[in-house]
Amino acid sequence: MSSSDEDRDSGSNEVKIQSFRSKKLEKLSKRTTWDSEYGPHAQLGRDNTSRVEVDHTDYFTTTQLFDSGDELVAWARSVARALFVKLIKKSAPKIKKVCLTCDLFGGPRESNVEASSKRSGSKKIKCGFQIVGERRLDDRWGLRIVYGKHNHIPIYMSGHGLSALNEAESKIIKDLSQSHVPPKKILANLRQNGLGLDAYSKQIYNEKAKLRKLARGDLTVMQHLIGLLEEHNYYKWFRTDETTHAVIDLMWAHPLSFELLSKFPYVILLDSTYKTNQYKLPLLEIVGVTPVGKNYCWSGIYAP
Repeated sequence: MSSSDEDRDSGSNEVKIQSFRSKKLEKLSKRTTWDSEYGPHAQLGRDNTSRVEVDHTDYFTTTQLFDSGDELVAWARSVARALFVKLIKKSAPKIKKVCLTCDLFGGPRESNVEASSKRSGSKKIKCGFQIVGERRLDDRWGLRIVYGKHNHIPIYMSGHGLSALNEAESKIIKDLSQSHVPPKKILANLRQNGLGLDAYSKQIYNEKAKLRKLARGDLTVMQHLIGLLEEHNYYKWFRTDETTHAVIDLMWAHPLSFELLSKFPYVILLDSTYKTNQYKLPLLEIVGVTPVGKNYCWSGIYAP
């Protein structure tokens, strides 16, 4: 290749790089503009008071009576969904009353936890929207508006869950998780069945974490792991600290892996970089290779 061709190629690559950078900067600029103008915290002025006011009183004013509190909540959330806002039910349970507020209701809680490198924050911006469902003497439920105004514009246009998962959705997530279906496909399955139309991926991950915690019970993560290894007849070796009795390192292997190792011990690969950059997992994976180029996992070692 001549020097002129090399100059031409390098010039073309430089143009592509500049074009890519300009597109990224333009995209970032648009996103920053949206956040500053329409994000939930953007509507607070310097004195921490809202600059906007959106009145939804007329939309929730109704003489309709409901047979149960759940039916009332479902109706209110369907109205809120059409208005691109999210209603949450207050945690204090009452037999004759149910309270629904905007998810930006109230202010952030004061935390006594020492500052850490982990990012934390609150989306609460002191929105005062609040409605109450009350059970009447005839056991029917009516709706009363305590305060019908938001101090922010509707922000849940897309990509945010507008309501909690119901029992049917939670059951599907549980069944598919037991079959090791990834969250993305679980969400697609829910929508194909007409469920989870307001759900988003974070809710799926949260539900899976809840299921894991429920399966673990009162055991720690390490106790649960060792229990699973014993349940499935894995070979295991571990060492503990003499004073704290905490597990220092743990090695495990499936019986079938030993059979493969005895037949194909010639090529062994050790990888200690498995997800270390993003997840900080101190895991050493030992993999063997068969004569036909197939890999098999011989052992895993947890060694922090």
